[in-house]
Amino acid sequence: MKKKIISITLIVSLLVINAFISYAEPKGKNSEVRENKKIQKTINKEASKGIQNTFRESKAEIEARKNEAEALKDQIETEYEAAVASGDTELANQLSIQLQEANKEFRNIKTQFKNQIEERKRIIKSNYTEDELNTIEAAAENILSEDPDAAILDIGNIFSNKANFKFDTPPVIKSGRTVIPVRAITRGFGADLNWDPEAREVTISKDDIIINLTIDSDTALVNGEEILLDSKAELMNNRTYVPLRFIMETLGLKVEWDDETDTIEINDPDEGIDNSRTDGAIETSDE
Repeated sequence: MKKKIISITLIVSLLVINAFISYAEPKGKNSEVRENKKIQKTINKEASKGIQNTFRESKAEIEARKNEAEALKDQIETEYEAAVASGDTELANQLSIQLQEANKEFRNIKTQFKNQIEERKRIIKSNYTEDELNTIEAAAENILSEDPDAAILDIGNIFSNKANFKFDTPPVIKSGRTVIPVRAITRGFGADLNWDPEAREVTISKDDIIINLTIDSDTALVNGEEILLDSKAELMNNRTYVPLRFIMETLGLKVEWDDETDTIEINDPDEGIDNSRTDGAIETSDE
């Protein structure tokens, strides 16, 4: 556990260095500015990679402990019920004490897990400036004014070992689907993006995969083949929101949803994680 704390400390240090470099960029010296930006990019990439690896290892360790504690709790509950049914009061009292201790340990482990998730979110959000966070907050208010039934998902609630997401408008949950800005998807995963305002169509391309989605259509094209969607592409806050789960699976990735923390983790399919239902978005104006 100490090693993991040290790792997290190193990651935070990288982020602090990154902020210092940003502040210290010399104006009017283009070559130095470009070099500093390259250094920033490398630091961001390594910091993000370190965050993902450290927290995923720690998460696996805590989840294993949680499973063990839950199994022990269930076993004691079964033995307690049997002791009560048999009239063995002395044994039932002993098991009752053990059950209280097991429940306490189980709750402590769950608290550790939630605290770790919160720390992970805090580090991710430290990559945003105050102005960027204010812009996202304003976008959230605008989205809710357009659709009061929508639910805003915290920008720190989406993790990936394959990408470093940066949002300018927040992820949103609508009708049980999570949608995020498609520009965040394409930038994060190194895909190309094209918006056709006349056709109201967004095209995402990466390697040999081409995805075409049209606003308000429940179908998409993947390399020319029509696919039925469970969530339409739509405009919110002057952005096009499209199905993240569909995009991720089409790009060969998997999505894990954690009900307890409302977090989404996007990883490689061979890591044994479960699918969840999520969705994504694009700016309709030219850059």
